[in-house]
Amino acid sequence: MTAGTTPGKCRTEKECEAYCDKKENFNECVDFAVKIGNSTPEKAKIGKENGGVGPGGCKEDECEIYW
Repeated sequence: MTAGTTPGKCRTEKECEAYCDKKENFNECVDFAVKIGNSTPEKAKIGKENGGVGPGGCKEDECEIYW
């Protein structure tokens, strides 16, 4: 985080969550998650195709039961 490589150059987890909760920042945040290993390219592609809403309308960690 100190290198300024986070989405929106957020500095804390709370700042990053607030930034990534905004729809217009979704793709940037998904790309970042793949870059740091918190997501896979396959999951990112599905997320982008569905606008961040997963199977059954799940979001983020809720979707793990579907993967």
